[in-house]
Amino acid sequence: MHPMLATVGAALIAGLAVAGPAAAQGFPDGQDIRLIVPFPPGGPTDTTARLIADQMRQNLGVTIIVDNVPGAGGTIGVTEMTLADPDGHTIAIVGSGAVTLSPFTMPDLPWGPENLTPIIHVVDIPLLMTVPAGFEAQTFGDFVNLVTAHPGDFNYGSDGQGSLTHMSMEWLKSLTGMDLVHIPYRGTADIMQAMLSDTIQTSQSGILGPLPLVQSGELTAIAITSAERSPVLPDVPTVRELGFDDFVVTAWFAFFAPEGTPAEIVDALNASITAAMENPDVSSAISGFGFTPLNSTPAELSQTVDFYLDRWGSLIEGGLQVN
Repeated sequence: MHPMLATVGAALIAGLAVAGPAAAQGFPDGQDIRLIVPFPPGGPTDTTARLIADQMRQNLGVTIIVDNVPGAGGTIGVTEMTLADPDGHTIAIVGSGAVTLSPFTMPDLPWGPENLTPIIHVVDIPLLMTVPAGFEAQTFGDFVNLVTAHPGDFNYGSDGQGSLTHMSMEWLKSLTGMDLVHIPYRGTADIMQAMLSDTIQTSQSGILGPLPLVQSGELTAIAITSAERSPVLPDVPTVRELGFDDFVVTAWFAFFAPEGTPAEIVDALNASITAAMENPDVSSAISGFGFTPLNSTPAELSQTVDFYLDRWGSLIEGGLQVN
């Protein structure tokens, strides 16, 4: 996590121009909206939420109270949101892991995806597959060929058992026939150190973590997991380009409301956030984090949730251990 994000975010928020439509008739009725961010202050997700909240304040004409409620992989904040009245005055920006992985890894959660009302998908974060710069395979094809020729001899690191970076690599293994040994770590910093010390030979990590090491020449990016190439690393091919058409994996963030929130309120919130995302200063700032800014309808977000639930469910039903 970049130490300057909080400072940069504050400056960006202060400099944004007023933009967006007038508030939808009847909502929000002059009442404040509480936006739960289930992560600590200062990181890229928090900064993204605050950029959007500032625009919502301007185009809805009410105060947007950003409330950081971190813990348990984002699920504590989501739990708090699900307990609120479904009146549009409590919403949350939620990470993909909480929505599509927690149902499998945290079976005692008091809520499931069916208890969340989709509003809008705002950010994709591609995973970057890297190898050490001195490793003998420096392209995706060479890496797959090397690993398949030496089953069990090479390792990969993830953010932990049942994490997105674990699930994504296991899916790729199933498609390529690679036999890589999984070594779970506590986070991206530990994975990067293991890469540099040659404890592991590859990983798929959120682009923000390995990007500085790729730019410094210490790691080589051999593939990216998004549907399209990243403008941050335009020379790095997608896994889809490399022959695996169905393989798309991103971490993502989206806005949700409590179950039962009326459609007209969801539509008003969607319109407000869409206007925020269309502000060039907001989209430019989000792109600067290595993220991909997006807009969606509530139905499209629902389809995204279903896609990942089906994908990870299939892997787990096939025997993958996530706990």
